Amino acid sequence: MKDKNRTKDMTNEALMRRAIELSADSVRNGGGPFGAVIARRGEIIAPCPMCLGAIYWSHLDKIYYANDRKDAANIGFDDDFIYQEIEVAPQYRKKPSEILLRDEAIKVFQLWDEKLDKKEY
Repeated sequence: MKDKNRTKDMTNEALMRRAIELSADSVRNGGGPFGAVIARRGEIIAPCPMCLGAIYWSHLDKIYYANDRKDAANIGFDDDFIYQEIEVAPQYRKKPSEILLRDEAIKVFQLWDEKLDKKEY
C-alpha cells in the first residue's frame, strides 16, 4: 500500500493530486475548495493557502494549478473584486486600511537589513 504522505520524488501530477486531495479534505471539513502544496525536487515542503506573494518570494521555478479564476467564479468564488481593489489606492478601497505602529514594526525590517547571515528571498 502506497503511503500518500510519502513525498520524495513525486511527479508534478502526484503533487497536483495531493493538492486536489487537500482541497477535497478542506470541503469535507467545512472549508472552501482550496488546497496547495509547495515542493522542492519532488518533495512536499509545505501545504499552504496559495499566497502568490509567498510563491514569488520563494523564487519557485514554476507554478502548476488545476483550476483558474473562471472555474472558481463558476461555483461562487468570484474574486474579481480583489483584482479590482489592488488597483485602488489603500485609502479608497472598500475595506479601509491604515498603517499602524509603523515606527515599532520598521525595527524588524531594520533588524533584517542589518543581519549578515540572512537568507535572501
